[in-house]
Amino acid sequence: RQEIGGATYPTAWDAPHTLALFASVPFWRKWTLNAVVQTHSGRATTPVLARSYEPSSFAELNDLTARYLRGERNSLRIPPYRRLDLGVRRMGRLWGADFTLAIQVLNILARDNPIDYDWQQYFAFAGVPGLARPGRSGLPIVPSIGVEARW
Repeated sequence: RQEIGGATYPTAWDAPHTLALFASVPFWRKWTLNAVVQTHSGRATTPVLARSYEPSSFAELNDLTARYLRGERNSLRIPPYRRLDLGVRRMGRLWGADFTLAIQVLNILARDNPIDYDWQQYFAFAGVPGLARPGRSGLPIVPSIGVEARW
């Protein structure tokens, strides 16, 4: 928590509940299964109560700029973050070198996992059904294959 102007507010990085787990288990000959779970409650952010349009300068009254009226500091929480990464590794020798083949999928749950609200995007799509998805999202589902070699 932080104190500003005599009032106490949650910090911008405040996420009161966090869980991170990692497991690596050999499961067949030289293969290893890896799993990572990350989950935490949504961090605090400052909401926008309203949007207004004001002239950007006195010279150009037809040129309007959006202005955002903010609510109470860090009084809104972003939705919770949930992510599961799975991977397998195969270690062995080939042509006199130590080789490792790694296959993994990040964010296998394919969750959007909002990181923050993007208020410009929110207000732009708020009136369109199905498009009002406020937020900047984390990683999409990301499959990858890697090879390591050591001579």
